Amino acid sequence: MVLSYPRMALDSLCGRPLGRKRICRTFSDCTNGPRSGLRSGCFPLDPAERGSEDAEALQRTKAQARGGSGRKP
Repeated sequence: MVLSYPRMALDSLCGRPLGRKRICRTFSDCTNGPRSGLRSGCFPLDPAERGSEDAEALQRTKAQARGGSGRKP
């Protein structure tokens, strides 16, 4: 949860509503990244990570594993 929603504890402690769209939905990119030699991160949900080089590299790796080109349509 910390990777997808690092401010969750602060929001909760301060009585703010939780950002439900930021709560981990187990896309597994945070663990698949390191398995592919990349750093860990919540690439789908964290705006700071979404367009990173590691996010793009992971998408290519996942597409190759599926037999695709790695490029988004």
